[in-house]
Amino acid sequence: MPRPNMTKSIRGHLIQQCLDSPQDCFFLRCHKKLCFRPDSTMNVFLHSHFCMQPPGDSPTRRSVFDSLIGGCIPVLFDPYSAYYQYPWHLPEDSKSFSVYIPSQDVMSGRANVIQILKTISAEERASMRARIIHDILPGLVYSKPGAKHPSFRDAFDISIEGLLQRVANFRAEKAAGGFKQ
Repeated sequence: MPRPNMTKSIRGHLIQQCLDSPQDCFFLRCHKKLCFRPDSTMNVFLHSHFCMQPPGDSPTRRSVFDSLIGGCIPVLFDPYSAYYQYPWHLPEDSKSFSVYIPSQDVMSGRANVIQILKTISAEERASMRARIIHDILPGLVYSKPGAKHPSFRDAFDISIEGLLQRVANFRAEKAAGGFKQ
């Protein structure tokens, strides 16, 4: 969705690059509140190879997870959008599931996102999508309590395990005298 001062924002540059390459890039126009309808945005995620995820009001983006759930490879422009805050849910090897292009490179004209993405082979895309679907996706969704499903760790399990590990680390550090209040 466009923001004020579009010429000075990463979003403005991305929108312009997309509009300049209509054969390679789909831009969802948000007229009639289309972007606030989950079915329209999820449909784009389901039918796209890559989904651009520029930072918004803050670097973190819920849309990164929406695109992953849709099987779309997120293209990130700020490492804080996903790589640092979610170590319990996303693998350390960010290149296995996403593309990172520094926002400064886009805004300075040194990087054409469309051209960069076109260099990623079909095999690489398939590998990234398989990583998303088989390894990441189960940890981003919540299973229905009591549902009969194959055993997998869902988002709740991963969050609780991470929290318990953090508490154990805190207690161990405090017991060792390394934590000061």
